[in-house]
Amino acid sequence: MALPSSNPSTPINSVQHFEDFLRFFEEKPGLYKYQEKINNISSKGGNTLIILFEDLLAFDSQIAEELRKDPENLLEDAVDAFKNVLKFQGGKITDQDYFVRISTKDEKSSLFVPLRGLRAKNIENLILTKGILVRSSVVRPKLIEATFRCSLCGTDISVDQFTSRLRMPKFCTNKTCKAKAQSDFHLVSKISKFIDWQSVMIQEIPEDLPPGRIPRSVQAILTHDLVDMIKPGDRVKLVGIFKSVVAQSPRNLNSNIFKTFISVNFIDPEDKIDEFIELSKEDKETIEKLSKEPLIQKKILRSISPGIYGRDSLKMAAALSLFAGTRKPRPGGGYKRGDIHVLFVGDPGTGKSEILKSAIEISPRGLYVSGKGSTGVGLTAAVIKDSETNQMNLEAGAVVLANGGVAAIDEFDKMDSGDRSALHEAMEQQTVSIAKAGIVATLKAQTAIISAANPRSGRY
Repeated sequence: MALPSSNPSTPINSVQHFEDFLRFFEEKPGLYKYQEKINNISSKGGNTLIILFEDLLAFDSQIAEELRKDPENLLEDAVDAFKNVLKFQGGKITDQDYFVRISTKDEKSSLFVPLRGLRAKNIENLILTKGILVRSSVVRPKLIEATFRCSLCGTDISVDQFTSRLRMPKFCTNKTCKAKAQSDFHLVSKISKFIDWQSVMIQEIPEDLPPGRIPRSVQAILTHDLVDMIKPGDRVKLVGIFKSVVAQSPRNLNSNIFKTFISVNFIDPEDKIDEFIELSKEDKETIEKLSKEPLIQKKILRSISPGIYGRDSLKMAAALSLFAGTRKPRPGGGYKRGDIHVLFVGDPGTGKSEILKSAIEISPRGLYVSGKGSTGVGLTAAVIKDSETNQMNLEAGAVVLANGGVAAIDEFDKMDSGDRSALHEAMEQQTVSIAKAGIVATLKAQTAIISAANPRSGRY
């Protein structure tokens, strides 16, 4: 059921529009989708409602467009509508924070903007983008409502915090008190309001990168229940508000150059490895037909780097690694590795690197690196210091970023032995463990490694 849109020139009651959507949207005739969701939230004592943007667009295109253009205010109105409907349906409103998260099931949604396409026109808009998490900070408390106590008269003063700098009261609210200096007030943490806060860095997915381009990245801010949902190496789709702040530096405090970040509203980790390719009915029929051909193995190996004549054994090894085995649970716990690691050893100029690159192009997830320009931490994981906060952050390496796919390492013999040994855990256990600078973490590395090397003397 869709309501007729009002005249765009007249102001709209957005809270009422959201209430109508939550009460009257029908997924199927007689099935009120969001009333059911709110009933479930009420029975479980939850506080988060997830709305599909496509549902809102189909029901009321005007309020959906307003949400896209002014998400900061409209999301607050959506939360008010959520609470009103929750109360109307007999739910109990508690002191906890309530959230409305905007999701989407369509990557071709009007909200979608690739990381490389984020521009000034997108600032303060609701956007959908996707990428790979390469760096994450520790979870820290952020002060959003500070309560200061006057040292002279004991009066408590609440000050809302809007920026990264602490706002202090300028005077005491008690009219008989003459306190004005900052030293007259001290923060009372116990009755101040804090939220969980985490900064992460989202980078373009390697296989979506235009040839010869450096991957773009953007900072994303996670708050409340979104913190610690994802780890470095995870591929994510996120919906949030694209924001900007002044890029302050010690030399220039009032710069007219701004830096941008995404204030995340909803995040969806793409943790399911089988989901990257959707097979149509025709695709499945073609695969079944090909599987019955007697010379299917030769057809597969010849499709890898077809520009190189011969080298069938190398191509077959690459094909077997791409197909891999099945990851199986062990009776005593843990898993038996299904990925196949391959090492090519041969004279220079015999097509090893071309076969590696061709295997990466075929793989849905793949990364190509050269051993000569790689280090152990660059391949596994590193702990680096954030230049702005001086905090230590965890950054994923190539093997972690290729989780669920293939990592090709060329010039394997040119790597230092210490850097090569850093790959042992990733190849055997399919994890990368790190314990540095107070950060102890284990990252997934379910990656098949195909590498190429020259003989010890350079030639056979």
